[in-house]
Amino acid sequence: SGSNTAAGGLSEATGANVLTLGFDGRTPMVHARVNGIEGVFKFDTGDSGGLTVFAPFAAAHRITLDRKISASHSGGVGGIIESRRGQVASLALGQRALLDVPTTLSAPKSGVFASEQLAGNLGQGILSRYIITLDYASRRMQLQRGAHWTQPFEDDPSLGFGLNRISHEQFQVVAVTPASSAARAGLAAGDIVTALDGVPANRFGLNELRTS
Repeated sequence: SGSNTAAGGLSEATGANVLTLGFDGRTPMVHARVNGIEGVFKFDTGDSGGLTVFAPFAAAHRITLDRKISASHSGGVGGIIESRRGQVASLALGQRALLDVPTTLSAPKSGVFASEQLAGNLGQGILSRYIITLDYASRRMQLQRGAHWTQPFEDDPSLGFGLNRISHEQFQVVAVTPASSAARAGLAAGDIVTALDGVPANRFGLNELRTS
């Protein structure tokens, strides 16, 4: 489910849940607080995940993950992206705070997720919790609790291994999480994957694999 957004009418609005918008091109950005630490986060409606915190921001403010932590690796044009998943105690937009939020700590070597200026990314798993009114003309947004506000968070499944597509028909394993089901199955870094459960590699992508 996506966030509800509407346009207009906020030029005179005030209050703790009326926030100032910034823009990176056409992408809205807003100040939010992770564990009480404020930073600038991008709205990413194309991200089916939830909260991503970029490693430089986390390191600068000593933000660490709680609860069970899993590691993963993925590959792309910018190289291998190392990520860890766990929870942060809180994420607050205005006065609206979510608690025990599943979070990806992303540490790529290049690209927007390696930003020294941005704190992180807000995907649909966070945005869908709110009713969001956007007024681009006045560069403001207003928040209300959405229908999914009280629903428990569900952790994304961990694959236990990282893949990098090296051709239309092949993935290469770039890393395997110790003690994961992938490790127990004998997968190792450098292995070539041409099919999973009988499905050829040219018929699925990483997003489909994570949600299957």
